[in-house]
Amino acid sequence: MGKIKMDNRDFVKLRNKLQAIKEQTPQFIEDLTNEAAGKLLAETKKNTPVGKYSKIVNFTTKDGKEVSFKTSYKKRGSTLRKGWTVGEVKKENGAYKIEIINSVEYAIYVEYGHRKVNKEKEVIGWIDGKFMFTNAKKEIEKQLPKLINKKLTSFLKRGGL
Repeated sequence: MGKIKMDNRDFVKLRNKLQAIKEQTPQFIEDLTNEAAGKLLAETKKNTPVGKYSKIVNFTTKDGKEVSFKTSYKKRGSTLRKGWTVGEVKKENGAYKIEIINSVEYAIYVEYGHRKVNKEKEVIGWIDGKFMFTNAKKEIEKQLPKLINKKLTSFLKRGGL
């Protein structure tokens, strides 16, 4: 039988590259999760309706007189849209969880809908929800595989694989 001479320097290089990738993986996953959170926040804000108000102001004075006048500017709302923030990004049971928060008190009613009542507090209908977050989540979940693939390919190339 003959002897085989083997140079294992390439195996050592590969082992070192794989070790470096292993060490960088937690940071890669955290960065990817934060990017997904940013995309989810942006999509949710894009889906959030903004109130539009007339330049005409109408009100009743204390003595019962109806007053109406035209303002020099048109008011535009955005409280609900500005209320969205990224909360804590947590790792639970091996999975990362992204928390998107809106502390505006009526956000849940715009998201899921609510009853419509008259002045006598009688229910007269239903206002459908806008599903700002729900629809954003579905959209980002569709985009996520492509984003992960792109980022992972880049990550592995940087690692020399």
